[in-house]
Amino acid sequence: MAEPGWYHDPTGTERYRYWDGSSWSTSTSQELPGGRGPRYRWALFLVAGVVALAVVLTLLLPRGGTDPDTDATEQTTTTEAPTDPQTPGATQTSRDLCTAGNGRYLSASKQKNVVHTGLAIDFPQDWGFRLDVDQFPWLEDVYPFGTIANDIEAAIIIGRQPAALPTDLTLAVQQNWLCFVDRGFLQDEGLPDELPADVETIETNGVPGAKADITAETSQGKVVLTIRVHHTGSALVSFIGYHDQAGDTAIDEQIRTTLDTIRRG
Repeated sequence: MAEPGWYHDPTGTERYRYWDGSSWSTSTSQELPGGRGPRYRWALFLVAGVVALAVVLTLLLPRGGTDPDTDATEQTTTTEAPTDPQTPGATQTSRDLCTAGNGRYLSASKQKNVVHTGLAIDFPQDWGFRLDVDQFPWLEDVYPFGTIANDIEAAIIIGRQPAALPTDLTLAVQQNWLCFVDRGFLQDEGLPDELPADVETIETNGVPGAKADITAETSQGKVVLTIRVHHTGSALVSFIGYHDQAGDTAIDEQIRTTLDTIRRG
């Protein structure tokens, strides 16, 4: 469950509303009190059709991004694969690799279909909270959207692994876990560097990969993390599902069903 704090008003106004840890309060504010949000820093991104915002999005989108003038719920975002697939990666996991990403969003808007480095996925349409990209500094061109509706905090994070990270699929899954513990939203939780789960070799719709399903005890209770890394033939792309409702079969199924749509795009 999200920590108490000020969030963008989920009713759609351009105000902030206070979340007391279990429900939305009646307290609202035109400006963000204190100048910063809670630990997870969820941000509700409202798609606007004004010309100024379209110009800003055009400047921020990476090469291969979408046209901000199109309908955000219908467009498909793509990014090009690295041109040198032979670049050797690390042969072991390391905390030093947890800042190797480029600090960019794949797209500034929530979308129906996402294509990242040649792999496509169908995204949950009722998820509209965008996480801060700096929570995933080990990935490139990050697409992180989730929800905190109905007392559930959940997200799916997509990002390409830089060439410096391990290219072995098992090591790549382990590196994602290490970076969550070192730099991501699981830092300061006292969790082990070593992945507390087995890595399984998988194939999703013909795309080779590896995955690990983890349930971890944190100061916020039990969290469930599914880490999948798929090989496009020229790069590795991480797909990470997260939620804080261990034992909730409905949210488990929604994340699993979404990740099972991964395919070549």
